[in-house]
Amino acid sequence: MLGIVLAAAKLGEELAARAGLPAFVGAILAGIALGRAGLGLVSPEELERLGLVLSLGINFTLFLAGVEELTNPRLFKPSGREAAAAAALLGVSTALVASYVVLKGAAAPEAAVAYALAVSMVSLGPLMKLLTERGVGEVELTLLRVGLMVELAAIVLFNSVFKGFDPVLLVETAAVAAAILLFGRTLLSRTLYRVERYVAAREAPFALIVALVIMAGYIAEALGFNAAVTALLLGVFASDYLARRPAYLERIRAFTFGFLEPLFFAGVGLYATLPGVGELADAAAMLGFLVASRLAAAALIGVRGRDQLALLAKGGIDAAMLMSLLQLGLISPSLYTAGITVLVAATVASALHAHGLKPAPELWRVRIADLPLDHAAVYYREPAIHAARIVARKSAAVVVDEDYKPVGYVVAEDLVEVDPRVLEKLPTFIFSRPEVPVVSKDELVAEVLSDPAMVHEPIIAVVNDDGTLIGTITPRDLLEQIMSVSAPRRGSGSGRAHHRQAGSA
Repeated sequence: MLGIVLAAAKLGEELAARAGLPAFVGAILAGIALGRAGLGLVSPEELERLGLVLSLGINFTLFLAGVEELTNPRLFKPSGREAAAAAALLGVSTALVASYVVLKGAAAPEAAVAYALAVSMVSLGPLMKLLTERGVGEVELTLLRVGLMVELAAIVLFNSVFKGFDPVLLVETAAVAAAILLFGRTLLSRTLYRVERYVAAREAPFALIVALVIMAGYIAEALGFNAAVTALLLGVFASDYLARRPAYLERIRAFTFGFLEPLFFAGVGLYATLPGVGELADAAAMLGFLVASRLAAAALIGVRGRDQLALLAKGGIDAAMLMSLLQLGLISPSLYTAGITVLVAATVASALHAHGLKPAPELWRVRIADLPLDHAAVYYREPAIHAARIVARKSAAVVVDEDYKPVGYVVAEDLVEVDPRVLEKLPTFIFSRPEVPVVSKDELVAEVLSDPAMVHEPIIAVVNDDGTLIGTITPRDLLEQIMSVSAPRRGSGSGRAHHRQAGSA
């Protein structure tokens, strides 16, 4: 059954992505279709057996959210208006949703507040993905700072009320969150560096990080925190170290995004019941409250038009909070279903913010021809002084024949010791190296980077199907493209670049 749920979740993610929606919406809908709200293929007993995997999915998903979403220093410098907007957004929405739930008698007051916080919060990860599709300007940074403040405030408040309000726990949660954001990353990094130095077992730091994430639930119990909140803070804790150990981070990402995250979001859907008229009415009312709070916040920060929709972004943290409340018996399946309906509807509405914007593909899936190509090329019969001028600027140049097909290349060391007067008289092919690495314009970046020989070449010729040169690229150019990608990579392609060596002139 685990395999069926995973396959359905990944299929749902693919369909959602093709529809221009965040992928996790597809996984939730796949879970709804498989569970008691749909086909009933996953029985309550089987869902209980899946509980451990779903818990791990929550922990690792939120751990990565902490690593990747809460570490940008530009997000921690809000203006007074932005702070007021965040307070208005969370305060208005939470008050309205909690009052609605209490008046209906659907939950106890403290559980209603916790539920309202989960429903009302903004999820920074999806918000960041929505906004970075068009680049990050001042408006986008304003929205991100407001979203971050709402998310952090909701996390701290939720942790203080989900088992009954405890003012001491509120202060402790805020203090721990602040300490981790300010100092915790350095402390854990030092610990992991010491493990690297003194522990002989292979990849011991990686194992320690995974063990901490797995044990997040037990850590939460010891600290009196919610497990999802603990996993998120652990991610912030480990972010500095993982930034310096990208190989470890890529392994965690691959395992999480390929296996645990889709299962977690499918589990979110599996717990839902078939929404009736009552649940749909509740969801519609709460969605109205969310929209009203977003309009109030947007008015405070001067955001107009469809940019206001971006603040409806929802995601894994709020879903994990709703699931925690359900599993603790603090809310009914009916109220949980209404909350998940709000989550999906708000996510779809927020995606309208990016309507008409073509999502940028992951760099690894981009064709070489779609990158900014250079044209560091010289005709093989031209005087070598022309090649020298190109090489002085570009470090290498491709040599082409009469049909503009690559036949070799020259680098600085081939020309630097030759008198310029000689270079003016001799043709370029005299100094040309006989082989040049060549890739097709349809090669993917991942295929080129997967070939160790290719990335050590000084220059690469990019050709059409008939072998005609259309541009050149260097490993330095590829590195610049990699470093310019602001969104976290979720994986890379595989395979080997099928390159050939062109003959000498």
